[in-house]
Amino acid sequence: MAIPKPKIARDMLRKFSIICALGRYQLLTTRELEDMTGIADQTIKRQIAKINDEFKMNISYQRGSGARGKSGYYSLTNWGVIDKEEFMLVYGNLVK
Repeated sequence: MAIPKPKIARDMLRKFSIICALGRYQLLTTRELEDMTGIADQTIKRQIAKINDEFKMNISYQRGSGARGKSGYYSLTNWGVIDKEEFMLVYGNLVK
């Protein structure tokens, strides 16, 4: 049985899905974020920039040792104006 998603605007749902994934798993590659959220890689990058600006969060990309853009991971190191516990309680089911 699928878990129903909250009724929120598509743009906000994308942001919340990315935040949820990073809140749950801490370190994720772009591919893992794509797989968990169903959001395309370029959209993920745009949304993360907006999340950092709008919510004063700190989601950063750490490059790995492989080819440029092909290795590395995102990490959420500061929740900004969002309370992590409340957010995960309400939106924690947006990703598996």
